[in-house]
Amino acid sequence: MNKERGITLVALVITIIILLILATISIVALNNTKLFDRTIEARDKYQNSVNEENDVLDNYANTINYWINQ
Repeated sequence: MNKERGITLVALVITIIILLILATISIVALNNTKLFDRTIEARDKYQNSVNEENDVLDNYANTINYWINQ
């Protein structure tokens, strides 16, 4: 009898279903810990600090240009 070794379609489908269940559980757990909310908050704080830094640098550049052009 010729026996072929390999992954059957049933085994592949079961593996994919288990991975989908684990992914769903992980996403629900991340939502419950508010990790996504804290990530968005950190992004917003970073963007605000970048904007403030750019404002300070623009102010310095304007002051330097003012004194150079006098």
